[in-house]
Amino acid sequence: MVAPSFLLTPRSFADFDLAQVNENEAMVVFHNYPVVFCNFIIATEGPGLKHEGKMTMTTDRTPPMTDPDRTHDEEPLELAGLHIDVLAGTFSWYIRSLDSVVSRDLDHRMGHLDVAKGKGKITALLIVDRYPGVRPSQIAEVLMRDRPSTGRIIDTLVKAGDIRREAAEDDQRAQALFITEKGHELAEQVRGIIREQEDEFFDFIEPEDREAFMRMLKRAYLNMRKKLE
Repeated sequence: MVAPSFLLTPRSFADFDLAQVNENEAMVVFHNYPVVFCNFIIATEGPGLKHEGKMTMTTDRTPPMTDPDRTHDEEPLELAGLHIDVLAGTFSWYIRSLDSVVSRDLDHRMGHLDVAKGKGKITALLIVDRYPGVRPSQIAEVLMRDRPSTGRIIDTLVKAGDIRREAAEDDQRAQALFITEKGHELAEQVRGIIREQEDEFFDFIEPEDREAFMRMLKRAYLNMRKKLE
């Protein structure tokens, strides 16, 4: 098979990851394949000047490049020398495991604060700080918990002096929640720690992948909520 010829201009190099160049050949990566360009002349462009040359491309005996992450992802999951049976192919196992590790790391970072350990307190604190007068029933809906368990979370925050209960202005029988000065300062600390964890703990997620990953998580979360309605 005759190797095709290509025109290589400075603009052409924008399409490649240039790995090595010498006077005889250039090794570049194109669509995850290592490709050798031989006998090439790089065209140059300038005011009133344009030199064009040709090069040949050969891929003989050159295997496709292997993506280390893809190869690793496709290997059977083995932990402590053990395979985890059907769990290795389930979303739920990875979600539960990630939740456990993320929560443990966050508790460690917030160990000196009122909201450390136990779920729901951070979310409740931030909502009350953002929405003065919010109802406990609204927090219960966000947390996807029943009112008694949400009430216990609110009790903990009230006892710590982070939020306070008042009668709602439009309905004296209903409760409204408000942040205290201590609670507001705590909420600001919590926001800083959460941003810090987001940057440090999830550093294995490449910046260019984060937006797509977040979209996927939000879509899964919203569809999960629909199943509970």
